[in-house]
Amino acid sequence: MNFENKDCQIQWNENRLKDEVERAAEINSRINFISIIYTVFAVFSVSLFKFLIENKYDSNYIYSMLFLVFIILFGLSIANTIRLQIPKEVAFVEEPRIFYNDLKLGYINRGIPVNDINGYLEETYLLQLEHSLNKTVAKNNKKSRFNFSATRFALLAIIPYSICVGLMLVNEKEQIQKIKIINIKDMIKNSTFPKTIIDPAKVIIREPIMIKENADRPAKKNAASSKAHK
Repeated sequence: MNFENKDCQIQWNENRLKDEVERAAEINSRINFISIIYTVFAVFSVSLFKFLIENKYDSNYIYSMLFLVFIILFGLSIANTIRLQIPKEVAFVEEPRIFYNDLKLGYINRGIPVNDINGYLEETYLLQLEHSLNKTVAKNNKKSRFNFSATRFALLAIIPYSICVGLMLVNEKEQIQKIKIINIKDMIKNSTFPKTIIDPAKVIIREPIMIKENADRPAKKNAASSKAHK
């Protein structure tokens, strides 16, 4: 490789600039993974905050500390995600016609010989390529750091989030069981059956069936008594 050859330098810078443009698109696409984590957080975040406010958990201090850690990590992740999504200036190389029209005319006006103009144009193009590449590399490196921080804090936030969700679900399950037991006791205690007013004159009196020992038929007296009541 001839590192001093200007054509090679132009080609290397063009290829590297193309790679950095693809890298920028890849970095921006990583927001999809972070969005999935945020979606998981959104499922119980409101319930966790409500659970904290209502102070339902017996060891509320532990829960409060875990929830605070989750909020801090979640907030740091969101802050870096916002910084990742803030539009940045993108360096572009000018259109070719600028070089072989406007710049060529500019060099002619400066008194550059016609045979040397191409060399000057190549130098201008190479310098612009290098400047664009430097700007793009710096932008991508900064966005890559924001993406790394946003992802790292989001993944760390999963730990206290999962513990808080577990504590909330276990506590609510116990509360539901207590409520069910209390409700059943109250139902039994407070249950009242409608009382019927009995009219003695309308009550049908039935004598018990009398069967003699070792006999399989009712006694005649019992039968006669039954007829009398009829």
